[in-house]
Amino acid sequence: MSAEKSQKEAKRWFITATDDFDTAKILKLSAKYAHSCFHAQQAGEKALKSLWYFIDSDPWGHSIKMLIHGISPFRIRTPSHALHTSGKSSIK
Repeated sequence: MSAEKSQKEAKRWFITATDDFDTAKILKLSAKYAHSCFHAQQAGEKALKSLWYFIDSDPWGHSIKMLIHGISPFRIRTPSHALHTSGKSSIK
């Protein structure tokens, strides 16, 4: 996959992860704990897959643990402008 496609795919997965996390928070407030946990897990998985695409790799699987362990810390070089402290992505 080209670098440009990888960046677009990373952004798409990150936006979806953010949506799932927002859904988890709403469900928690409604005392829908099982569904909240499901969407929280989905948010984590999708955020990690976004990172995989961001470093131009192909994620595989649904295990958060495996997605974390599959990323070499030496391959991650996040530009300072990519994410900021508000939690919103500035990836274009």
